[in-house]
Amino acid sequence: MSTIELTYTGRERSFVTASAILGYAFDFYNLIIMAFLLTQIQKSLGMTLPQTGLIVSMTLTGSVIGSVMPYLVPVIAALLGNLFNAMMFGIVGAVLSLLFALFLPETAGRKFAVIEGKEHG
Repeated sequence: MSTIELTYTGRERSFVTASAILGYAFDFYNLIIMAFLLTQIQKSLGMTLPQTGLIVSMTLTGSVIGSVMPYLVPVIAALLGNLFNAMMFGIVGAVLSLLFALFLPETAGRKFAVIEGKEHG
């Protein structure tokens, strides 16, 4: 039985460490921004407290799903036959989610842009 010894230079180790730290920092950044700006977003879009809570819940759920997907895509690919089918499964799911969000009764026809503090739509 042979063993393969992997050696990394100090520069490679530093790069991996810095990449991991930056990855975690930017992954958490959206949650920090949401915490600081949530009341202003709620007021500018005229949302109720339950709607705001739904947005926070969906953000946290999306964060968890996004973290798990790199581990699930190979399993889905194995079940569907190949990686292309797994990726198409993900793309179709994303498009359907977007269409569902755009055509909900609460959001249909409403523009989400807020310009100079005046709501349009």
